[in-house]
Amino acid sequence: MRRKVPKPKVQQTVEIPLRLVEFLRYANEMIVEDDESATISSDDLIQIEEVRGYLLAYGGLIEEGGSRFSFTYFAEPKQTRKKWEFELTIEQIAMIAAGQITELTLWACSAPDCGCKFQTRNDSCFYCDYEEIPAAS
Repeated sequence: MRRKVPKPKVQQTVEIPLRLVEFLRYANEMIVEDDESATISSDDLIQIEEVRGYLLAYGGLIEEGGSRFSFTYFAEPKQTRKKWEFELTIEQIAMIAAGQITELTLWACSAPDCGCKFQTRNDSCFYCDYEEIPAAS
């Protein structure tokens, strides 16, 4: 069993990696084309894989008829631990795809080896913000 013990997050402005830009270009194409995957509320209908089927990123429209999307990006190939979870508007996605936005401001775990980043300081990290509760003897 685990209990939530939130740790402080550190605000960071990071350059958007080319891998993530390419994914967001793909997402932007789906939005522009009115692809069903970009118009239905979901958390994972927009996704793309890298080499050998490893997931690069996924996301989806937060609310049907809305303009905000949530995304999860895996910062290292073949690695699911160092992930970024964030939201963008349709306009921000288009601007990133066009090269007009090149940085994101996110909240990172204070543990230097974690690598996870989030939309807000109050978001929870599966790896850092929970502790195991010892089993009763």
